[in-house]
Amino acid sequence: GQIDWIVEAAERLTSFSPDAYHWACTSASFVRGREYAIEQSEAIARATHKPASSTSLGFASAVQSCGLSKISVLATYPEPIARLFQGFLREFDIETVSMDWLGAPSGWDAAKLQADVICKRAAEVMAPDAEALLIPDTALPSLHFVEALEAELGRPVITANAVTLWDALRLCGRQPSVTGMGQLLSGSL
Repeated sequence: GQIDWIVEAAERLTSFSPDAYHWACTSASFVRGREYAIEQSEAIARATHKPASSTSLGFASAVQSCGLSKISVLATYPEPIARLFQGFLREFDIETVSMDWLGAPSGWDAAKLQADVICKRAAEVMAPDAEALLIPDTALPSLHFVEALEAELGRPVITANAVTLWDALRLCGRQPSVTGMGQLLSGSL
């Protein structure tokens, strides 16, 4: 999440003339808090002269845009990193009413987590008063199970991959309208 590194990566993409830039990483965009996450996206925007955001800022934007304030979190990370995500959300006045973590030590390990394990733990962590479930970690393939998990939980499920796409589209002035990948991307949340 070093600002000079992500700016250098963004500058390498300018020849493609993108409409916006999105720092598609969850933990490296929240571990140092809200202010640093904003610094990251502002540095990308200054360097590229285009709008920019990150997955973590996307989570905050999505929760707030959907009028939610109380959420449950199922993090793939070890507890200390999961707690940092909770603190990041708190900086946006988003209350975590329940949380669990799966202890994956790296993105490679998170990517190996099976959808059935995620769904089982999601049902266990979902608090009755939570308005949605957040699952941070862009390393976790999640778009294929979001809709089924939402049906099981009876509430929206916002994953890192879904929120990254949603936020990138928002930066480009577009409304998502994708079916089969959950309420956030379908535009029904």
